[in-house]
Amino acid sequence: MAQTTGIMRGGYCAIYNNTAKVAHSVSATLDISMNTRDATTKDTATWEDVLEGLLSWTASGEFYFAEDATEGYEDLYDDMILRNTVTVLYSNANSGDVEYSGSAYITSLSRNGATDNDNESFSVTFQGTGTLSKASI
Repeated sequence: MAQTTGIMRGGYCAIYNNTAKVAHSVSATLDISMNTRDATTKDTATWEDVLEGLLSWTASGEFYFAEDATEGYEDLYDDMILRNTVTVLYSNANSGDVEYSGSAYITSLSRNGATDNDNESFSVTFQGTGTLSKASI
């Protein structure tokens, strides 16, 4: 049974890269999609008809940059440049709740120096390869 009740605060969910929580998270997003395949025939008249297709998923996040982060930009950079698959975990780490995990490639890594009076940040996007699993924590 779920540990967290009611509407969950957005600050609870985070992205983990190979079991390490990516440091200084500002936002985390998990996007699951299903492509469709065209099934339109002359019998469907003027309306498109579709059937189910392939499932896919991505995870992304915004983070503050810290040179000494336990899991941060430099770690993600290394994984991307080496073209490693990584294990992505989208979780709130509350026992009894649900978390999602899967293998992915880092497809985008962007660092933003901002202005003198703002925090340096970075963003990362993971493209899932294969199944996104759902499990109780």
